[in-house]
Amino acid sequence: MLCFGHTGQIAVSCNLLGYVGRLSGEALTAALLKAADLEAIAAAAATHACEAFAAQACAVRLLNTSDATLDRLYSSGLTPATQERFRRMALTATNPVAAAARTGSPLFFSS
Repeated sequence: MLCFGHTGQIAVSCNLLGYVGRLSGEALTAALLKAADLEAIAAAAATHACEAFAAQACAVRLLNTSDATLDRLYSSGLTPATQERFRRMALTATNPVAAAARTGSPLFFSS
């Protein structure tokens, strides 16, 4: 299953193998309290979300309103080539991540 969501200026994408349990609010809160910058917040949020959904890969993107792009803040489970290929994408791109960011609604796909 693939999911793509958007919250404020952060877009999150996960490649899901299956739901394995709820995200631990206490563990996430503790990780966020230790985060020193935006990248650390993105890493904590993505890591905990990926664990909760048994995701193989995930990415957190920041909406750059000055040039209408989604810039990668954090990703895991992706090859270096894939990370670089999708480092930045246009908000107008025809893919689920950009669509979720444009609409503000999550997208779910079964596989």
